[in-house]
Amino acid sequence: MFIRFFAKHFDWNNIYPAITIGLLSTAVLNLNNMRDYFSDKNAQKNTLVVQMGINNAKIYHTLLIIIALVVWHFYSKSNQVISYIALLPAVSLLLHVYKVAKVQNTKAFDPELSSCAFTFAISVTLFHLHLVVK
Repeated sequence: MFIRFFAKHFDWNNIYPAITIGLLSTAVLNLNNMRDYFSDKNAQKNTLVVQMGINNAKIYHTLLIIIALVVWHFYSKSNQVISYIALLPAVSLLLHVYKVAKVQNTKAFDPELSSCAFTFAISVTLFHLHLVVK
C-alpha cells in the first residue's frame, strides 16, 4: 500500500499529546458507560464496562487518567510557566479519580461526568497553549 506523507519530517514528540488527549477522552466515555451500567446491562448492550463490571471499570478509569497524566508530565518537562499551568487540571483529575473510587450508586457518576468533561476541555486548551508556546 502506498502511503503518502505530506510532511518532510515527522516529529515523534507529537505522539505524547495525542496519547494524553486520547486517554482523557476515553476516560470521559468510560465514565459515561459506568453511569449507564445498569441500563446498558438490562438492555443487553455489550459495552466494555458491562463486560468488565463496575469495579474493574473504576480501575480502568483510574489507569486511563493516571497514564495520561504521567505521559503528559514526561513530555512537558520544561521550565516555562505554561508547562506548570498546563498541569493544573491534574489536581482536579486526581480529585476526580478519588471521588469515582468512592461512588457506590452509578447515578452518583452524573456530577463526576460533567466535572471530568469540563476538566478535559480545560486540559485540552492548556495542552494546546503549551504546545504553541513551547
